[in-house]
Amino acid sequence: SDDKLDEHIYVDWKRNVPVIYTDGSYDQARGLSGYGYVVCIEGKIIFQDSGIILDSDMINLQSLGSEVFALLRAMEWSISNGYKEIKIIYDSVGVISLITNGNDSKAKKSRGRAKFISVYEKYAQYLTIHFQHRSENELFKHFHAYAHNLSRLPVGLLSS
Repeated sequence: SDDKLDEHIYVDWKRNVPVIYTDGSYDQARGLSGYGYVVCIEGKIIFQDSGIILDSDMINLQSLGSEVFALLRAMEWSISNGYKEIKIIYDSVGVISLITNGNDSKAKKSRGRAKFISVYEKYAQYLTIHFQHRSENELFKHFHAYAHNLSRLPVGLLSS
């Protein structure tokens, strides 16, 4: 039943573990990237952030760069707010692949990938991170759509 599914989702929220929905967007025509993330505790949004990415190494990674940038910003928020454990809801399997394989994947080596791995590994020393794909639950899709829209906001503002 849906009640059982919802109960499963709230387990982390009851333990006061932030559930953070991350997303990035890349506008190829303009060469612009944005990030967005939404932080929920006990099913309520307690913080949200978005912005434009100015780091050319991250922009050169296109969509992957915007996704990893969102993850790093979410990790920074968590550390600066004293959290030791977080749950990240993501939609890009490329991010997980990059974390798992580091810069040793068959994909083109780049400064952006190397930067991400270096910063991620340093931040990860301070956090226990549980990753879950947004497709695993309808509620995840709802909050993730919010993060997606936030990631597109700064690029849209620059385009108008």
